[in-house]
Amino acid sequence: LMGMLAYFKGLPEGLLPNGEMNVHYLTVFFTVFVMLQFWNLFNASVFGTNHSIFRDASHALGMLSVALIILVGQFIIVTFGGKDRDEMLRLAACLEEHFPHSMANAVVRRAQELGLSHDELHSKVEYIVAHGISSRVGEETVQIGSAHFIFEDCSCVIPEGERGRFDAIPTHYSHLYLSVAGTLAAVICVSDPLRPEAVPALRRLRELGISRCIMLTGDSRRTAEAIAAEVGVDDFCAEVLPEDKAAYVQKLKAAGHTVIMVGDGINDSPALSAADAGVAISSGAAIAREIADITISEGDISELVTLRRIAQALMARIRSNYRFVIGFNSALIALGLTGILPPATGAMLHNASTVAISLKSMTRLL
Repeated sequence: LMGMLAYFKGLPEGLLPNGEMNVHYLTVFFTVFVMLQFWNLFNASVFGTNHSIFRDASHALGMLSVALIILVGQFIIVTFGGKDRDEMLRLAACLEEHFPHSMANAVVRRAQELGLSHDELHSKVEYIVAHGISSRVGEETVQIGSAHFIFEDCSCVIPEGERGRFDAIPTHYSHLYLSVAGTLAAVICVSDPLRPEAVPALRRLRELGISRCIMLTGDSRRTAEAIAAEVGVDDFCAEVLPEDKAAYVQKLKAAGHTVIMVGDGINDSPALSAADAGVAISSGAAIAREIADITISEGDISELVTLRRIAQALMARIRSNYRFVIGFNSALIALGLTGILPPATGAMLHNASTVAISLKSMTRLL
């Protein structure tokens, strides 16, 4: 402001020697003004773009831990001990409807499709995260959850003479184990067909610079191995608990990787929080959406590809703007110091460049 005042009006009496226009002082004022503006732009470029979402969107996709499996709801129900299949599905839906998890939603949806109403017959439900659900129906204890929860934590047993049927259960399904009074009553097998766009999306992500894709799942190793082979991930970890997922993410980060975690369930929340950036599915658990940095819609997994492209385009634009700001303002400073560029012209060019950069940054990335 002092530089402009001196240029147009002359400085007030006494501010400069003899009250005369002094080109040297004017140049100093103009140089300081431009350098302050340059420093502001530098801060905005460096510290503004260091926000976690921007940084993670650009670089965190170098490592991807993706739950690419969407449950569709195809079922096989294997009952034991002479239990009725519909009654076991009804009981399972009665327990599972209280908890927003993809497997639970699939069970409830299947019961609704078959017209099986499930009145509240059980007492208070106890939910053990990443393990299962325990309650009571009448005088009997009822549990539903993973194999680890049913057979190890709850010490349930397979009915005598039915081990062969249990061993014959298809391995390429996700399994929910239901026990009544300490005895296995049913195994609910939910198919996990890949979305048609899953494999092309994964291939496209690799083309866009993804180095590794890892699947973390609480399913059994046999189920996880079949799914991993179908989708083509680089590695997988099966039968992992929520804390195991978070520990795995921390291990990758400690090894120097930048990690993004994609998940939709309560069990994924610790890993979503531990990752450099967390991506939640819109239909997933509320806590997962709350913790995640980004939420994508359930309808199309290829939105991960769009996310990667947006991230790359955004960072390319930031770097381009940053290079222009440094180069253009450095030129203005040099021309001002040498007296080649009049102060008013320099100020006009500086502000015009700011407006131009701002207008360019408002255009679409894709």
